[in-house]
Amino acid sequence: MSKERVLEILSYTYGRLKEQLSEVFENNYNDIEEIRIRSKRPVIIKTSSGNTELLDKDLKPIVMSQSEIDKLFDNICENSRYAYMNEICNGYVTINGGHRVGIAGRAVCENGVIHNFTDINSLNIRIASERKGASDAAMKYVLDGNEIKSTLIFAPPMVGKTTVLRDIARQISDFGFKVGITDDRGEIAGMYRGSPQNDIGRFTDVIENAPKSEAIIMLIRCMSPDVIVTDEISTMKECEAVLSAVGTGVKVIGTTHGSNIREVTERPVIKPLIKSGEFSQLLELKRCKNELSIIPHSISVSMFDC
Repeated sequence: MSKERVLEILSYTYGRLKEQLSEVFENNYNDIEEIRIRSKRPVIIKTSSGNTELLDKDLKPIVMSQSEIDKLFDNICENSRYAYMNEICNGYVTINGGHRVGIAGRAVCENGVIHNFTDINSLNIRIASERKGASDAAMKYVLDGNEIKSTLIFAPPMVGKTTVLRDIARQISDFGFKVGITDDRGEIAGMYRGSPQNDIGRFTDVIENAPKSEAIIMLIRCMSPDVIVTDEISTMKECEAVLSAVGTGVKVIGTTHGSNIREVTERPVIKPLIKSGEFSQLLELKRCKNELSIIPHSISVSMFDC
């Protein structure tokens, strides 16, 4: 991630928060993962080594009031919360640079559907983590000569699934394959005003902010992809859409949560994908001392024979 993209965050901040974040970014911009801002509690900086409080010039924790958070969120929405309402209802806003700001507060619901958030009291600025080359170790499993293998990638949260998935999309796209990305949470492409902030390759199309199950079908019908890239397969509707894709000959590279191979293969959402015979491998991600490693697992329909 370039320093310039991280510094984009400062344009939304102000006052003492901006002043102290400027210092932190200047000295340590490449290791920051999240900035957590909660009403009447210390601002927390999360790095690969843990959490630390953001301190002012007097070495006291910076604590944001509710009114300060309101002003900061107005800046994030460029003084037009209405323009960002679709994203707000999904719990986040994507800002310039592809960074995602998660929100928490009072949800306004109607018939069980969130229509707005008020009294927003927590903001989580998640630093976009584009690392070109992050998928180098995975590519030998995904790309077999001139053929893409449908592949599921799994790991616990915050290990780096999306970072690896994004880089796979970039690499196979630059090989000349047409790639369709379903980006319901804006984390893969990091779209800002219609432009991807991350490098996702020359032959890549993105449907953003739509349910994955619908976006997959739209991409197949309208964009004729060779490969669908989708993050966090977690519902039966998404599973069915993936099966529809591979049934038409489109390859799928997706991720799912999981701590070990047994846990993943026993999940009801994943079993049908493996039983389809279209997915012959699972790639497990592990992180040790900020280094990612890939552990391949061969899978087959016979795993479910009684």
